[in-house]
Amino acid sequence: MNALFSVDVEPDLHNNTFKGVVDGMPRLSKMLAKYKVKATFFTTCDCMEKYPALFKNLIKEGHEIALHGYRHERFDNLSKKEKEDRINKSLGCFKKYLRSKPLGFRAPQHSIDEDTIAILSQKGFKYDSSRTPENLMLMRHLLRKKTSKKDVIKNLLSNFIPYDIYGKLLEIPRASFFISTGGFELKVYPKGYYKFLIPMYKFLKIPLVFVMHSWDMINIPQSRTSKLCSPKKFEARLDEFLSYTSKRLKYQRMIDFYNERKN
Repeated sequence: MNALFSVDVEPDLHNNTFKGVVDGMPRLSKMLAKYKVKATFFTTCDCMEKYPALFKNLIKEGHEIALHGYRHERFDNLSKKEKEDRINKSLGCFKKYLRSKPLGFRAPQHSIDEDTIAILSQKGFKYDSSRTPENLMLMRHLLRKKTSKKDVIKNLLSNFIPYDIYGKLLEIPRASFFISTGGFELKVYPKGYYKFLIPMYKFLKIPLVFVMHSWDMINIPQSRTSKLCSPKKFEARLDEFLSYTSKRLKYQRMIDFYNERKN
């Protein structure tokens, strides 16, 4: 069974600082190395502009760097022209700092829509990982004025199994079964809850897509989840998760999953 460990790298929640990138990412990369897990890091370009050496080191360690937006803004709030502008600027950022092109994309807050998908395909992206079928956490976006209710609902009702979404663009969804597997869930659900979800993933033959954020590794005073689960406690739970899953699942980068599926 495939397992895909992914990290959304972005300015810190609530305060837009970069402590999660500077302090959290090095600790995370050491933990991943401990279990020989190669991950996919979806980054916003402001993080790369400030700390290009960090992302170059991640590449040297064998990880993949993909795109999480030029800045951390919802794509379903942008016009089609603005979406294309943001992606073009992002391609320029990757070329300048990493001498490479991102092959994967995840929209901030999973705010994917049809216009963005079409642009990604036209720009040569290989895959998108923004869909989160049956993820109850997405429901909160229906209460916000500036979100596209139609696209949020379409996301909720999308397919569990990876599929071609537009041309040759592959969608690698984060299957949820109402409860996802990621940083937030490790903090708030009972320890070891994922042991009950993994058999379902295996039965349905879908990859486990783990999603966390760079700021999961730090304390955020304004965050209720930080008060519930300290960074030290979170790292202990993440270590247990990786210890358990690395013995049972096949971890790979998203681009390797794409290549394996296409070939």
